[in-house]
Amino acid sequence: MDLKNKKILIIGIQGSGKTVLAKKIAKTNFKKPIAYKVSEDFDKEGNWVYLYEPNDIYTDLNAFCEKVIQWGKEKKIDCVIFDEADLFLPRYLQFNKLKDLILKHRHYNLALIFITRRMQDIPALIAEQMHYIYAFSLEGDNAIKKLNEIRSGFGDKVKILPYGSYKYYKKEIGKEPQLHEKVKNG
Repeated sequence: MDLKNKKILIIGIQGSGKTVLAKKIAKTNFKKPIAYKVSEDFDKEGNWVYLYEPNDIYTDLNAFCEKVIQWGKEKKIDCVIFDEADLFLPRYLQFNKLKDLILKHRHYNLALIFITRRMQDIPALIAEQMHYIYAFSLEGDNAIKKLNEIRSGFGDKVKILPYGSYKYYKKEIGKEPQLHEKVKNG
C-alpha cells in the first residue's frame, strides 16, 4: 500500500486503538514523520518521529503548518500527524497555511494523518477527501451517520465492533470497508 502523499483519517473512542495504529502506519510507511503534539501519546517514541511541541495548540498551528510546508518542499519530512484533530481543525481551518497544507499536501510531498474521537467535528473539506479511513469502535449517532453517508452501511458495521477488541475497519476511497484484526504494539 502506497501512502505517499495520501490523507488518512483514524477515528474511534478513547482507548480503541487509534494511536497504536497511527504509530504503526507512520513508522512503517514514512521515513521522516512529524507529530503536532497535543498530548503525551508520541512522547516516548524515540527518534523515528519528530515532535513539534506548540506553546499553544491553537495560536501556533499556522506557524507549524508554514514550517511543515517548507520542510515538505525540502523533503526533510514526509508525513504530518495531527492527533486529537477535532480539538482545533473545526475552529482553525480558516488559517491560510492549514487550509493550504490540507488542499495542496501532495505538492509539498506530504502525507497527512488525522486522529480523532469525533469524526463529525472534522470539517467536510477534510473528512470527505480522505484516501483512507480507519474506524475503531464507536457508537455516537453523529459519527455513525457520517460514516454511513460516506459508504452505505459503513457506520453500522463500526457501531457493532466490540470495544476492547481493537478491531477496526479500513475504508479505501472507492472500495468497501474491510475488517482488520488488532494491531500489534511495537
